[in-house]
Amino acid sequence: MVLDAGSSLLGEYVALKSEGRVLVEAMNLAPYDAMTVGRLDVMLGLDVLRARAAEASFAILSANIVDPQTREPLFSPYTIIDRGGAKIGVIGISDEDVAKMPGMEAVSAYLDATETTRRYVSELRDRVDVIIVLSRLGVNENKALAAAVPGINVIIGGKTRRILHAPIREGNTLISEASSDGERGGKLQVFIGSDGAPHDYSGDSINLTDAYADDPDTLAVLDHYRALYPEPSATLTPTRGK
Repeated sequence: MVLDAGSSLLGEYVALKSEGRVLVEAMNLAPYDAMTVGRLDVMLGLDVLRARAAEASFAILSANIVDPQTREPLFSPYTIIDRGGAKIGVIGISDEDVAKMPGMEAVSAYLDATETTRRYVSELRDRVDVIIVLSRLGVNENKALAAAVPGINVIIGGKTRRILHAPIREGNTLISEASSDGERGGKLQVFIGSDGAPHDYSGDSINLTDAYADDPDTLAVLDHYRALYPEPSATLTPTRGK
């Protein structure tokens, strides 16, 4: 499975100018299975992110960013993926900053991450073999979440941008994070027994250096959008003296 812990679609120049389309097209090619909503994903507002979600072949998730009136999630709270004979439930948990972004305060509200996760773990437990949480809460908060909510098998985090070369184990939950900016890919392999515990697992953070060749289809997408939105040249202002 290919998963992303959010704040991924906007930020860099070409991503902003294309309103996230360049990232969605590249992630479709990977192909990604799911991502959660982070603060940077709503930089251009809710409508833009919903438009990108409609174009994505992967699930864009958030269980705890909700409509302020109905209290229903603004995005799918989870997705269930059939893979290799197993049913895998993936829950998206956003950070509170999402609801505080410009333009979001009037159209969204934030629900407590622990209580929301507990609700959806309970809802999924008898329907899936494995439960993964994509979390924007940070490593320490993810450890607390794992301790407070039994039944989570894996938490994939992203907010603290830490490089975890090996997963952290909190009870029967593995916590992994792979830094930021597409510089590294996190790899986690785990065998989960019928008791829900990880009996054999390994993880690493892979530095994506020039040793890894560019995927030609992804490069073509990037070149297309770079041609549409060339970055302005930096203007150098000469200075005299001090």
